Amino acid sequence: MTREWWQRARPRERVVAADGAGHRTLAATVRRQGLLLTRHDEARPEDVRP
Repeated sequence: MTREWWQRARPRERVVAADGAGHRTLAATVRRQGLLLTRHDEARPEDVRP
């Protein structure tokens, strides 16, 4: 169902949109800080800062 520009988003739509925005923010932060590991990298628990 498509809603018009003047209609408010339903609560579920708002939650899904906020969840997606949070994932995009987290992904951008990880990329910006260079925290991604490849499959060949070996990360030990002591290597990761809290």
